[in-house]
Amino acid sequence: AGGQNSAAAAGVFAGEKLQAAEAGDVQLTAAEQRQLNKMREAEERRRQRKLAELESRIAQLEEENMVAINAETKKYRIGSNAYHIGSSYIYRNNYMQSLEELVHEISEKIKESVGIAVFDQGRIVSIIESEIHQPMKVNDIPGRYFPGNKGNYGKCIMAFQKSEYIEEYLNTHTFEKTFPAVLTTKEELLAEYAKIRERGYSESVDELAMEVVGVGVPLFDKNGQIWGCIAVGFFREAGWEQKMAEIRDVFFQYKRRLEQCLL
Repeated sequence: AGGQNSAAAAGVFAGEKLQAAEAGDVQLTAAEQRQLNKMREAEERRRQRKLAELESRIAQLEEENMVAINAETKKYRIGSNAYHIGSSYIYRNNYMQSLEELVHEISEKIKESVGIAVFDQGRIVSIIESEIHQPMKVNDIPGRYFPGNKGNYGKCIMAFQKSEYIEEYLNTHTFEKTFPAVLTTKEELLAEYAKIRERGYSESVDELAMEVVGVGVPLFDKNGQIWGCIAVGFFREAGWEQKMAEIRDVFFQYKRRLEQCLL
């Protein structure tokens, strides 16, 4: 035990002497200088190993959409998939509470399910869902991804993308005809997107589920770029077309207030 304590004390003393040498306070022998060089090399290897591990982990998180880098600031932020492992999402910042309050206000007014989805990192993902007036859920929990060929979230947000992006998207994706009304060809979708842009809103009938209909209105950011879509989904019943038109009008009444939350 005494030998171990002596060795430990000697090690501490050697370390203190080397630190003093680093500061230029003492002169080292050739042997001590070699030891110092080895310590520096070992420390550099540890630093490089930690850096490589960190870069590997960040790359993995980027691939999984857990984090995303801002192209302008080069700073990282939470990615869309992070929503699936917690109760918060990237959009839960200063304006999120205001958006949620307006969505719930609209839901109370029309007595139907209301939600918002956004375009994030090339994917369409829901961030707010209010299902308080329905015994059965029509939409889904926040964090669900939607394709660009069906439903109001997908079609409305995709319709207002830049034409180059729409072309690339349709040329690189194939779509399954999950229900008879679902559009799957490039020609069908280009025509549908054009109609949505002309009308300023989207409609969905029997696309996400049979006997489920809905309407969506686009939301734009301060630069006039498509940011997201507010939409409603409800079960079809007598008078559903008039009801959908009335809800659409309510959405347009709130559209400016919703977009002001993004400023």
